[in-house]
Amino acid sequence: METFDWEKYCQKLNNAFKNKKKLVIQNDNKECDAAVNLSMLENCSHIFMFCRRMSVFRDDFYKDNEDLKSRKEKVSNSLANFFRKENSRLIVIVSEKPQSNDFILKDVQLKDLVRKRKIMLYLIPKQIATDTPHFTIADDVAVRVENNDSEKTASCIFYDSNLTANCINSFELFRSYSSLINY
Repeated sequence: METFDWEKYCQKLNNAFKNKKKLVIQNDNKECDAAVNLSMLENCSHIFMFCRRMSVFRDDFYKDNEDLKSRKEKVSNSLANFFRKENSRLIVIVSEKPQSNDFILKDVQLKDLVRKRKIMLYLIPKQIATDTPHFTIADDVAVRVENNDSEKTASCIFYDSNLTANCINSFELFRSYSSLINY
């Protein structure tokens, strides 16, 4: 069995953003999920996420193994840097209200980011979210669509304008059924 090369996978993702060509990259596990989100944070300024629990930005996502635990700091640092970008915004639709004590940025309060509108959280009724695959859109450039929530397998598609437009339309539809979370 071939071992997963995190650095090589991250470089492949970063190159996909820079090359500006249509490309599909498969995600096989939580490490891939963390790498995709890391790359999106580093390369983009607007991220739209439909994810029931904001998993990749929560502490418990990284507890499974030592390799995954070592990725948490990189994702956390990239998330902090993302929020420092002048016009950055993370818009997330969840079906469970996130708690500040489970957020991977310990020195930044989730409610402060909400108040500054760096992150906008929407709560969608669970009955709507139940069978909907998780997906993330980054700067109209990349889309990550999960095939299996528990395994965190997904496809990450770069520079497919039709797919991106459809995902944005779906995101806006789900947002219309959601209510803004205030802390």
